[in-house]
Amino acid sequence: MAELHIIGQIIGASGFPQNSLFCKWGVHTGGAWRLLSGIKEGQTQVDNPQTGDMAYWSHPIDLHYATKGLQVCSTRGSLINNLSLYPKNYITNMKVISSPLL
Repeated sequence: MAELHIIGQIIGASGFPQNSLFCKWGVHTGGAWRLLSGIKEGQTQVDNPQTGDMAYWSHPIDLHYATKGLQVCSTRGSLINNLSLYPKNYITNMKVISSPLL
């Protein structure tokens, strides 16, 4: 059985015209992969930079997967959102990354 460990962090984001940013993220795999530990999707806290435009989150990611067969790709996605004073969240940016897992 093959295993995969994904360890890292979402550091932050910059270059957005809005402040009060947060990130919704997720890792989506094929049916052959099984999550052994960790959380495959989540959301960072909101950061509202007072100086500059860099929103820092330092959100940890620690996932452990196993598979009995090789799956060609997994997809990691993230949405950068703007939290407003009104009861709405606005999607500011969306990015999807496909990566080979061989």
